[in-house]
Amino acid sequence: MTTSGNSARLDSSVSHSPLFRLSAELRNTIYRLVLVEDCDSWGCEQPVVIDKDSGIPEPALLLSNKIIRSEALGIFYHENDFDCQVRNFHPAPVLLLQSKLKMPFSKHPMLISITSIHRDVSYGTWDNLVSWLHLCHKRQCPSFFHGTDCISEYGRDAQAEMSVLLGLFEVVDRCPEMPSEMLDRVIAPMYLAWQSGAYPF
Repeated sequence: MTTSGNSARLDSSVSHSPLFRLSAELRNTIYRLVLVEDCDSWGCEQPVVIDKDSGIPEPALLLSNKIIRSEALGIFYHENDFDCQVRNFHPAPVLLLQSKLKMPFSKHPMLISITSIHRDVSYGTWDNLVSWLHLCHKRQCPSFFHGTDCISEYGRDAQAEMSVLLGLFEVVDRCPEMPSEMLDRVIAPMYLAWQSGAYPF
């Protein structure tokens, strides 16, 4: 909590800062130069990388003081591309980004991608995937298999695995009216194929 003394010192430092003598438009231009990655029609060469353990790496400018943060935070989150690093299909990195955007993914104007899904021997991977499918079905999380590399760390057939995943997410995307209970019944038969690696296609 900011005390009145701390607040007064902050206001004093802002009033003497050359940055805050500039117009809001010029300050926004400066914030964009510092916070937004250069992009073209193919996306950004260096999107902001998010993973479950390190969270979202916010630039130091956003941590400099509360006034700069309040002015520049929206520019960082709404004008950058984001690359979520996913392990074992746990949707935490994407949900973290959702909490920062404070708007549905479908309305976000920039690119949110998941370029690698790391799989290792870990209990709960299927449960993570089913949770993700339900979030996607409720439009609370995007379907993430556009341009994605599935990196298997214990010898599974990544191409066959991706085929299963694409099928599951296509069902979810195309059937938004399906009740959750029916979605579970549709997903359930894939569990044995998923566990055994005996993919039918």
